Amino acid sequence: MLFLQVGKNVQLNKPVQVVWLTTANDTPFYVPQRLLVVLESNASAAVVEQFISTAEAQSCFTHGVTEVRLADGARCDHYRLHLEAPGALHAGGVYAALGANSHFNSFHLALGGVLKRIDVVINHNGPGADCVLNGVYLPRENQQIDYHTCIEHRVPHCTTQEVFRGIVADSAKAVFNGRIHIHPNAQKTLAQLSNKNLLLSDKAEVATKPELEIYADDVQCAHGATVARLDENALHYFRTRGVSQREAEVMLSFGFINELIDKLKLPAVVNYLRPVLTQWFARDPDLVRHLLNTPGQEL
Repeated sequence: MLFLQVGKNVQLNKPVQVVWLTTANDTPFYVPQRLLVVLESNASAAVVEQFISTAEAQSCFTHGVTEVRLADGARCDHYRLHLEAPGALHAGGVYAALGANSHFNSFHLALGGVLKRIDVVINHNGPGADCVLNGVYLPRENQQIDYHTCIEHRVPHCTTQEVFRGIVADSAKAVFNGRIHIHPNAQKTLAQLSNKNLLLSDKAEVATKPELEIYADDVQCAHGATVARLDENALHYFRTRGVSQREAEVMLSFGFINELIDKLKLPAVVNYLRPVLTQWFARDPDLVRHLLNTPGQEL
């Protein structure tokens, strides 16, 4: 267990990086992980969590739990990157409690595994709390990724902006269940939820279920979901300009999630993820030469 506490009015100038690393073992093993982040009044911090594995084959089950508690006026930028080996199992979640006028900006990225099930639960406990929740999931082969989010608006004048995008390839499966719950006292709530999915093969599957449960009468809320294949007209446009079919598919797929990557506030995270993502899309360097705008660097 790790505990991070930032005192009242303290502003951390550099991000805190937490690396959860698993290595090979002779027998299957279990990793119970917990991170507790507490920011006191008007404190500010950025936290980057990385779940990674060594290259050796391993049979590991990780139960990863992250708790974030923000006091009044606190601000936290949180990044959770699931980059474990393809054989990994992970079931965990992020649980956040937001005080009055606090800001929680959370980004999630998950490469596929045997099964990754991530729950995200955010409670707006103080008026004026603001949450931005974005995520990307990328299963392929026979992998499966499940994301289940629940945003609880308990008090008035709070906001939520939630966007998740998934690209599902080969015979992989993905599940997204996003729920925003507006309690009776949560008047003047502004909440939006969007989930978009791209299927790269006829065998890829995604189940998406965005939900709004509203018990207040003075709110502005919207939700939506899409599931689609690559645009044939866009592919044709690339082909007529000398771009190969495969390279056009890679460029369009990367563009589908690149909007969320480019919005990340930490340039080091963007530069770290870009090579990782290009390797996922294509191992042939000729297919991804347009995607690496900046060289990769360590966090």
